Amino acid sequence: MKYDSLNKQHRLYEYTLHDGTKIKRFELSNLILDAIGDDKLSGEEVSKKVHTDYQTAQHIIRGLVTSGLLYREKKQRYTVYYKKSNDCLLADLLTPKSIVDSFVRTGNDIKRTLDDSLNISYPMNVNHQYRMGNTVYEGGE
Repeated sequence: MKYDSLNKQHRLYEYTLHDGTKIKRFELSNLILDAIGDDKLSGEEVSKKVHTDYQTAQHIIRGLVTSGLLYREKKQRYTVYYKKSNDCLLADLLTPKSIVDSFVRTGNDIKRTLDDSLNISYPMNVNHQYRMGNTVYEGGE
């Protein structure tokens, strides 16, 4: 099996719009994010705004949802995609990002011993209603 060189591999992530222009994947994802803005749009509406095929738009949207840049909400007949605004504006005001970034974690502070773990040397579920048990654990034949 022969692999393409690196300068040819970037063509795998080029998408063609309806007007014939070719753009790369990250450019198309930025176009989709700009097209959605503060609205809630379905996949068909996004593909019409960006002027690309429905399948291509869904492919990029799925990647954006997986990475957490877009959120989806299931409606009765279709799925709506949107960008989430700030979760808590008060928390952003009271703890600015500069203060949060100044905290440094110095390693793993969690220490576990054998006493903290569960003892699973016995069967977790034994049916006592019919007086049946597991013969391997109870020493029966």
